[in-house]
Amino acid sequence: MTHRFPIGNVRHIGHIEVGTRAMDESPAFLEIYTGWIDVGLGPVPGTLVHEELVSFVPIESTVVKQYPEKLTPTTAVVAGLETIGVRHENATHGVDFATVALERQQFATEPLCLVLRAHIGFQDVWVYNMTYHVTLLWSLHQNLPLIDLPPSAKPN
Repeated sequence: MTHRFPIGNVRHIGHIEVGTRAMDESPAFLEIYTGWIDVGLGPVPGTLVHEELVSFVPIESTVVKQYPEKLTPTTAVVAGLETIGVRHENATHGVDFATVALERQQFATEPLCLVLRAHIGFQDVWVYNMTYHVTLLWSLHQNLPLIDLPPSAKPN
């Protein structure tokens, strides 16, 4: 099952931007995003459950960047289930894999925004929070427009 979380569920947001050089020595732009997502999923006793968690990757509170079509980043993403409650001694949990991509959203201008997708598995645990660390390397570009979303906004 897919769970789309409102941007208001993203907490402890960190965002760093810096000009740098790509592997081929061309000018580049490095962005690092970190945060916690309030998940709140409960266990199904004795059953290994697989879920997809989907969230915006904001730069602060409820603010996301609007990316142009022509940018294609090199990406690295790490996600982890950090706050859990164990229901049984044979409990297990983990992130199978996570991705980040520019995805078109259903707002007034249909912008491309950064979206995190994590595929998790868990058994006999409550999953309260997931953390993420996203690194993007872009070709050099101008400052991008920002979109301030309502706290209830969810990615498509």
